[in-house]
Amino acid sequence: MEIKTPWALSSEENWRRTQRLGGKCLFIAGLLTILLAFLPNQELAFGLLMAVLIVACLIPVLMSWIWWRKQQP
Repeated sequence: MEIKTPWALSSEENWRRTQRLGGKCLFIAGLLTILLAFLPNQELAFGLLMAVLIVACLIPVLMSWIWWRKQQP
């Protein structure tokens, strides 16, 4: 999966950093998803799963924008 934001596409450095961070976030989200499968309360597990996935997707997008803003004159 590639994270194709306008900011990530703006430079090679931003692209590389965004993809690496996205990979780490999604890997951690995958590990947490496995752990959530063992929760006895399925409604709570589903809510936490959605929160984990949203955060894992938003972090690289936001960081890509921050890195892009730092590169602007």
